[in-house]
Amino acid sequence: MWRKVIAFLLLSGFAFLAAQTAPTRQHGAFLVRMDETELTLHPTAGPNNVGNCLVVAPDGRAHLELRRQEFLNGRASLVSYEGILNPKELDILQTILDGDAIRSLPQFVIPASPLASFHVTNAKISRPSGIEEVGYFEWQGEAPANAASAGENWSRSALAMKPLVEWFHSLKSTYPWKRVPNPRSGVCGES
Repeated sequence: MWRKVIAFLLLSGFAFLAAQTAPTRQHGAFLVRMDETELTLHPTAGPNNVGNCLVVAPDGRAHLELRRQEFLNGRASLVSYEGILNPKELDILQTILDGDAIRSLPQFVIPASPLASFHVTNAKISRPSGIEEVGYFEWQGEAPANAASAGENWSRSALAMKPLVEWFHSLKSTYPWKRVPNPRSGVCGES
């Protein structure tokens, strides 16, 4: 049993890092791609491993993927949704992305060896000069090896990204999404 738990934790950590460093697979340009991952090592009433990904195109087309896994039984699920944001919703998003709080954030630094319970949120934002990647990492238990050098930036980013994360959570839970078959190409960067 413990070998399964340890193997799962190691695979989850590596999958998290691979998803963060893998190039975004594009079927055209995107305005923003947001990822939010949470891994809890403690027993919970819900999933222990949660991953949400949202990709929004400049024309408002949106793709949402929700991943859930219970590490005690190993079953994982992936559900995909699509929708089109209206001009007002797209304008709100663009205002958040273009605000000084987001534009002034440092490049997101991936945590070194996240083997504790953690929560990570990052966003890749398409800018005329290239892709801006911002994000933060929070943990419980042993700190990542690079927490001393990156921790202050993660805290600053968590505060600055709060409006964007709240927008994401609100859209995820209140938008009239249409469930679609899971894509074979891995819209959110995984196959």
